[in-house]
Amino acid sequence: MFNFIKKIQNKFPQQNFLCGGEKINKGKEEYEEISEKKTSKLGYILLVILMVFLVIIGQKIFSDIKDIPERPVHPSYQVQMYLEIENLRNVTHSPFSDKIEYQNKPVPINIEIMEFMEPIEKNKHIGIFEFNETDKKFEIDKKIREIEPEINSIISLNKDIDYFQKEISSNKSELDKLLAKYSVSLQEVIAREQALIDKPSIKREIISLDNEILLFNEKLANANAERNSKFNVIEPKVVILKTAYEQAEEYYENKIAFYNFIVFLLRLLFVLPLFFVSLYFYFKLKKKDSPHA
Repeated sequence: MFNFIKKIQNKFPQQNFLCGGEKINKGKEEYEEISEKKTSKLGYILLVILMVFLVIIGQKIFSDIKDIPERPVHPSYQVQMYLEIENLRNVTHSPFSDKIEYQNKPVPINIEIMEFMEPIEKNKHIGIFEFNETDKKFEIDKKIREIEPEINSIISLNKDIDYFQKEISSNKSELDKLLAKYSVSLQEVIAREQALIDKPSIKREIISLDNEILLFNEKLANANAERNSKFNVIEPKVVILKTAYEQAEEYYENKIAFYNFIVFLLRLLFVLPLFFVSLYFYFKLKKKDSPHA
């Protein structure tokens, strides 16, 4: 009987046969899942918590990886307002003080300028202004220093012009009120009613305001003419500054592209080992036809 079984086994080596109450298995190994225990609700909750934890840790690691290589620095955003002559017409404050030191010493910075800064630079430069290494590489700091006297002069003229315009507007508004009163006083004369408004006093005030408006208009015209002359002087230097700033921005764009590529490679080096280990165990279990594959 046993000889017969052995002959059949030799002919069909992949088949299993019972012999003496035991399973005879030759050839390919067989794995049987006798019983599977269902995952409990608590188990699912723990799995979800584990998944959330892994995602948070993964995000933290990905965030930290980008700090490994040195991030390039964008040329200072404060300089952008000086790259166009027309922009200088509206500048009334400057981060570049007339007592500025160009040796990495802190100087006051206008709070309004902070709106143009990126969060990274905003945190880095709160309360101070310093030219960064990109600025210095393209000598933007030196070019700013060359036009700084003209910039301060233009800023001063802008403040004067703003003051003259406000005074003219205020005087014109007051003049309109006086003219309205004077018109009422004339109507009283025409109606032969008792005068309630002091017409001579109003007339004197009207003449005084007219003279003030003429004076402020003259000062405004002189300030505009002086500012335009300074624009003509500073324009060639602004063109040179703008060219240098554009070169600095192009340099930054190239550097930031390389930086992003390095960060991508570092993140890939972090993920690939985990991926290949998971892939290895997957194919290993799949080859054995395991339900855990």
